[in-house]
Amino acid sequence: MLKSKYWNGLLLTLVVSGVSFPTYASDHSGFTPGSYNPSPAIVEPIPEIVYQPWQKSELKLDLPRLFASERADFQNDSVNGPQKIGIHRDIPFSMMGNIAPKLTWHRYKGGIVAYATISSPEAKSVRAQLDIILPANSELVFYGLDVQDERNALDSLSSTHKRLEEKRFWTPPAHGENIGIEIRLARSSEISKLQISLLKVGHRFRSTIGIDGPALELECDNHSDASCGVNNGVIDADTVDSTVKLTWEDADYSYLCSGVLMNVDDGPDVYRPYVLTAGHCISNESEANSLVVHWFYESTSCDSTTTSSEFTQTFGGADVLESRTEEDMTLLELERDAPEGAYFAGWTTSDVTFGTGVNGAHHPDGVLKKYFTGTSQGSQTVQVCYDEEQEDCFTLVEGIRVRLGEGAAEGGSSGSGLFEEVSGEEVLVGILSATNEGCTNQITFFGRFENFYPHITTWFDPIIDDTEPDDPDTPPEDDHGDTPESATVLALGEMTEGEIETSGDVDVFEITISRRGVLTVYTEGSTDTEGRIYNSDNTFEESDDDSGEGWNFQIEVNIEPGTYYIEVSGWDDSTGQYELYSSFVATDDHGDDQETATEISSSATSWNYDTPGKINIEDDVDVFEIETKHHSRITVYTEGSTDTVGSLKYENGELAEENDDSTVENKNFHISETFDSGIYYLFVEGRLEETEEDEEEDEDAGEYQLKVVITTE
Repeated sequence: MLKSKYWNGLLLTLVVSGVSFPTYASDHSGFTPGSYNPSPAIVEPIPEIVYQPWQKSELKLDLPRLFASERADFQNDSVNGPQKIGIHRDIPFSMMGNIAPKLTWHRYKGGIVAYATISSPEAKSVRAQLDIILPANSELVFYGLDVQDERNALDSLSSTHKRLEEKRFWTPPAHGENIGIEIRLARSSEISKLQISLLKVGHRFRSTIGIDGPALELECDNHSDASCGVNNGVIDADTVDSTVKLTWEDADYSYLCSGVLMNVDDGPDVYRPYVLTAGHCISNESEANSLVVHWFYESTSCDSTTTSSEFTQTFGGADVLESRTEEDMTLLELERDAPEGAYFAGWTTSDVTFGTGVNGAHHPDGVLKKYFTGTSQGSQTVQVCYDEEQEDCFTLVEGIRVRLGEGAAEGGSSGSGLFEEVSGEEVLVGILSATNEGCTNQITFFGRFENFYPHITTWFDPIIDDTEPDDPDTPPEDDHGDTPESATVLALGEMTEGEIETSGDVDVFEITISRRGVLTVYTEGSTDTEGRIYNSDNTFEESDDDSGEGWNFQIEVNIEPGTYYIEVSGWDDSTGQYELYSSFVATDDHGDDQETATEISSSATSWNYDTPGKINIEDDVDVFEIETKHHSRITVYTEGSTDTVGSLKYENGELAEENDDSTVENKNFHISETFDSGIYYLFVEGRLEETEEDEEEDEDAGEYQLKVVITTE
């Protein structure tokens, strides 16, 4: 067995006993060729910053110069592992808390904008960790400052019509000592809803793009430029283009490693941004969330010190899909797509036989891309230790042992790919984990992709369901209909459960309102819902997204009597369960038809009834149900300034009596007639009259006092 340790980010191995070089027989023969993305990746453009000469109003958050203890901390070799490139600095008390109240705002295109810069003296690059709450329709643009103090946009973070909340968010790194933030809000009233709190600052001793002044002096002087390897035909350009530099944050420091963009045969024109790196580099979500990927960080030509014009960076972090100690590998899925021209490396699960020629590209110490070549020497189980005392160790099981011929591995090389030629193409077989001391004829160990593959088949070789597919014409089972014709009848005041089963599912409910009033409909639950209310003839519509609790919709609207449909859907293809609630408060003092009429009744032989009423809006009708127990004279009339019309009808709806004005001067109606015992309906409405000015009917709407007198005859 070999024992090895990390030292200054470089993996060193010490031979202690029992060295052997067995070959490893493979049970797998999977093979996927590599592929270039045939079309440009769809990349959202970074918004141009609005910056004006407002330096005096720019909020400056300036950290002090590095303390001696911070410099010593960076140099401290007690923390071993991937290449350390920076430290995290604590925030002074004066800079803690929400900075939004301290910002100076300016008007811009109907909204407002403010600026803040964070500085850490002597940093080669800097980034900040923030807690952020953005109100709806807001945007943050992160920018760096060049030597002419010009602002260059790096990346942006925005909210749509929803509030956006990001905890422990890392900004992109900016070259130099300063990282700036442009804050755009839709209106000044949103300032109170904005929160930007500075948690820590990542002070890096390396630039984001390698602009460190004089070229870094690597520990080994036998490195070979990747462009030279391509020119000399010892390594494919595809292998070089699939290799990336990774930088990220852990709890206290900034680090770098290498990685490989992997190809998965997931269908035509499907290019998922899977990146493979060493498990000792990145292994948890916190680290992955801060990941920055540096693409095409290589020279323009052989032995040139000029960075390729194709160089670019992507931010946004990644998800950890699988991380295993035994193979020292981590599979990541980036949050953003690979850029145009990136090569998705092919791979194989076949055995790497003894004596096979292999190669790879890497970023030793984070410099422009180099390459290495070597010869496989079978498999070896290696103990890898994080400290000199060999107390903090893990075991790399059946690693691929390689003796390097050209090039050398240093800190930052970890996570680079090992490639061999299969069927005329270089394909990945391992990931760099450890190496011994020295620069020439290094013995290096790579985690075996063949062993890691069974743990990532969910993404690399998804199980194909070969059962008889469902009839595509048969819709999935749905709890509520999707159209007014199939709507579920909703009972006011009762809770109804529902579920958005699939993307695009819509649940429709029908409700009938017999009075004029305020209808309130809303959902509760964790599903992000949208709601819409419309009537049967589509002359009325109201919709909402997030006015309710959490991401639930809530609609409160004045409606007329009629049949309405409530449509519940998931926002932006959201799915899940919800609870639907409804309530109604009538604003019409009396019903508009016989079914909702105000009841007037007494068993007395003679009695009086007196009630106020109001013609609320155009076309309002107040209906009263009058029941007499005896043959009686029914006298009904109104008092007040409102011009009323009264119609007394039999229970079957036939007109019994009607009156407009009791006298020429009195615009109130008056009806008095003898009727048999029974039920009668009185309709009170405002008088419609045609004016000479516009020849249209206007309604004299307002309050009135209704009088009902019943006298037995």
